[in-house]
Amino acid sequence: RDVERSRGLGDVYKRQFFYSMKTKLTLLALALMGLAFTSCSDDNTDDPGLFPPNVTESMKEKLNESLHADFPFTKTKTVEWKSDTQNKCFKAEFKGEDGFSDVEAWYTHTYNLVMTEFDYGKNVYLAPAGLNDAFNKTDYATWTIDDISYYRFPTEPRSFYEIEVEKAGNPDTYLYFRIDTNPQTKEKVYQLYKTSTQDYTITPSFDISAIR
Repeated sequence: RDVERSRGLGDVYKRQFFYSMKTKLTLLALALMGLAFTSCSDDNTDDPGLFPPNVTESMKEKLNESLHADFPFTKTKTVEWKSDTQNKCFKAEFKGEDGFSDVEAWYTHTYNLVMTEFDYGKNVYLAPAGLNDAFNKTDYATWTIDDISYYRFPTEPRSFYEIEVEKAGNPDTYLYFRIDTNPQTKEKVYQLYKTSTQDYTITPSFDISAIR
């Protein structure tokens, strides 16, 4: 009888061990799934399943609420919503408040803004005058401007301008300007941070310090 009891306890311990291992493996799998959805995430919660390939009407309604709160002028603008499954973001495309610039606003699955791109094309007059002054002080002032883009992030230190320039006999070059604030005048100060001949794809997870 004592032997049978010990065997019974052994079976219990084995079951507890296997249940414990199964629970740990399940938690590990959930954690790995969570890592797969952090490209455009603004919090520590896991995305619910695979990122939707299309923007449904119910999603669009919630996204528009966030968009109109962040950009009130879009209430009278035509907005096109897209699902970026690669970066796991919802992306709104619309004309800027000036009526000329092209804007892309990136939102998470929780409908929070994580990045905005303002594309001014070649129109230097749409960009801040201070940026134009900073560009004219660089070695590329005589090059032709091909495109100007402003990437704005919720945390200001991450925001920057990208100016693409070209010149016959030279590879297209990209100039990246950081944005600082003059502590006395409180005015924006634009400083050339880096230059590169590589055309980087800018997404919400992009870090300007990665530019080589």
